[in-house]
Amino acid sequence: MQVLLIRHGRAESPDPKAPNGKADDLRKLTADGKKRMRRTARGLPFICPKLDAIAHSPLPRAAQTAEIVAAAYKDAGADVPLVELRELSPGKRSALALAWLQNQAPGASIALVGHEPMLSRCAGLLVAGRERRLVEMKKGAACLIDFPGLVAAGKGLLQTLVQPRMLRKLR
Repeated sequence: MQVLLIRHGRAESPDPKAPNGKADDLRKLTADGKKRMRRTARGLPFICPKLDAIAHSPLPRAAQTAEIVAAAYKDAGADVPLVELRELSPGKRSALALAWLQNQAPGASIALVGHEPMLSRCAGLLVAGRERRLVEMKKGAACLIDFPGLVAAGKGLLQTLVQPRMLRKLR
């Protein structure tokens, strides 16, 4: 199995008092965030050519990012289904995402679109077996982890961590 961790794009301010600020669970991608994410997502098929599903947090900014990623894969010739996954919500433990992954087809390639610091902790759990920040993921970054055998904590191999600037150059 391959797991592609993707952090959502730039979103509205989390401060309800700021211009365009909203409560965290209502924040959407900004117009610039959508534009950047579309350019960034075009590079994803170069690091992970095949995706069987894109699971995303139920928060709007992650759902919008997942839609943009699905559109990039569609442009590359693949129709990838989207799955809303509560286990990717901010504040959730990475072990919940791992349990969900363990119920997927063994040879599948799955993208998980979510939030920091959960995604970095998830990378730590998948690669090092501990729910600790293993990588730093900027908004729009992607981290590819390969499981040569069964999906289990500490059994993943970190293939690549690509920040958005580099993904934009891959198209």
